Amino acid sequence: MICVRRRKFGIPYHIHWFDPSPQFHVWPLTIFYQSPGKEAHSGLVRQAFYTLHSDLSVGADGYLAAMNSSTRNQVHQMIRQGLLGTKVGVNEFTEFHNGFATDKAIAGTSVQKLKSLGESVWLTAAVWQNRALAMHATVVDHETKRARSLLSASARFEEPEDRKLIGKANRWLHWWDMCQLHEAGIGLYDWGGVAKDATAGEKLGINQFKEGFGGIPVEESHYYPVFLKSWGD
Repeated sequence: MICVRRRKFGIPYHIHWFDPSPQFHVWPLTIFYQSPGKEAHSGLVRQAFYTLHSDLSVGADGYLAAMNSSTRNQVHQMIRQGLLGTKVGVNEFTEFHNGFATDKAIAGTSVQKLKSLGESVWLTAAVWQNRALAMHATVVDHETKRARSLLSASARFEEPEDRKLIGKANRWLHWWDMCQLHEAGIGLYDWGGVAKDATAGEKLGINQFKEGFGGIPVEESHYYPVFLKSWGD
């Protein structure tokens, strides 16, 4: 389990990731993300969370074997092209991600928010010709041997061929992340959620991207104190 301490409107609260035994706390107020159970808990509101899990014990070749042919071919292309994976700092990641978020009209992140995760967040980049093409933030729980994709951002290019390269680099970086996590003793890679019953649009595209890696569908639970649900992020 990971415990993250934050404040909102001056009020301290906690976020527990992967807690198997959520309980209502009067103080500090606590939000529970991706608890493995589905039970009702007094004082808490349950929200179903759907995601995909990949087994990291099978190793690099196993990850490739689990992919569909399109995803596997794209990752192989990037391996042959000599893409490099590296860790990046909080400031570099935040600037890169927020530029992507602005272009996509989605919520950004902050240095403070990422630092609140402490040693439990990995920030990585796929680099080609000295330029970052994609970056990922991954929550890593060494206690439960579990990792969870948290944020993903891509460089922005106008040319169609450049956009294709970035998509391939993003897939490759997930594969590289999985390899690095396996070496660190992590046994499970969580794809950070899928949209239940998506049939069209961007949500369907994101689902198909993640499903291309061959993960197993799983239902878990977020739990919120009734009056804190709007604080979830």
